[in-house]
Amino acid sequence: MDSLVSQLDGMNPEQQRDVLEMLQGSGNLNDSPLGNTPDSSMTLEQLQQEQLLLQQLALEPKEELEEGEVPKFGYDLFSGRPQPLSSSTKIIVPSNYLIGVGDEIEILFLGSENRIANLIVNREGSIFVPDIGPITIAGLTFKEAKELLKTRIRNQKIGVDASISMGKLQPIQIFITGDAFNPGAYLVNSLSTLTNALFVSGGVKEIGSLRNIKLRRNGETIVNFDLYNFLMEGDNSNDVRLQSGDVIFIPPVGSRVTIKGEVVREAVYELHGEESLDKIINYAGGLLPSADRSDIQLNRYSNSNIELIDIDLTENALTDFTVNNGDEYIFRPIVKQIENYVYLEGFLRRPGFIQWKDSMT
Repeated sequence: MDSLVSQLDGMNPEQQRDVLEMLQGSGNLNDSPLGNTPDSSMTLEQLQQEQLLLQQLALEPKEELEEGEVPKFGYDLFSGRPQPLSSSTKIIVPSNYLIGVGDEIEILFLGSENRIANLIVNREGSIFVPDIGPITIAGLTFKEAKELLKTRIRNQKIGVDASISMGKLQPIQIFITGDAFNPGAYLVNSLSTLTNALFVSGGVKEIGSLRNIKLRRNGETIVNFDLYNFLMEGDNSNDVRLQSGDVIFIPPVGSRVTIKGEVVREAVYELHGEESLDKIINYAGGLLPSADRSDIQLNRYSNSNIELIDIDLTENALTDFTVNNGDEYIFRPIVKQIENYVYLEGFLRRPGFIQWKDSMT
């Protein structure tokens, strides 16, 4: 696989696609992570490596911005590049992790008996502990399973204590649909969250919404995820852990507004319901000190025309303006004009501008 990737790196996109089609046609490249039945002999890392290769070959070159055009905020977080997930064996398993079929439990027996047992949760949801028998743990949290196993081992094996830890975790299959960069079925580790899955798939297309990403489970929407909260405030409270069979749906983008000029971050921002101008300015990082609050130009779509509106924020509050879909706000700079001065020139120690005062002669 590594040699194939290195060879493909030196090819142009058309040559890469030809090689991909040839490999797929010959059966030498398994596309199981994109929706077909996975090969049980392959590890999660191998499946992800294949998955990433297939996605990277399908990438289209990113369009350059035209002169005067501002970027659409948030989409460069992904840059259309699929990112691999860390192996589940390298991640700390939280105490509230739900044990599932295929997970591995590692038991270290201590005391009169010293040995290690690596036990897999079978389809009945139980593990077979040596000299004790089957113990059902599927559906329990990791903390509950540890307590149950330790209690059973102490009670049934005299002079033996146990240290319980998680081994390899069974990968789960989730689905990403809608305006994702690479929609399809994905195998991810069972500790993956919604944002992890977005990175694996390459992110969201520029026609997709960043503010209304839906996580659906068993036919019901359990989370409406606003990526702006994550990007601007670091709020990941809705970044829930995924379960097998979950569907991440990315709907088309909602209303948008453009902010240009004397702001910290010029960009096109997606609206979330009715929002006032102060909220949009906060998205843009605020006004620069050089912004003229008395001279703001608004270009607004009105029927078949574009209406030009001048806004003076020194006379009106920011909250007085409700932003409409398609609005373009241009914050102009303060005119650099010196007022209230006297100018001196000639054979002087300090020629130039000085402040004029009433008492000046």
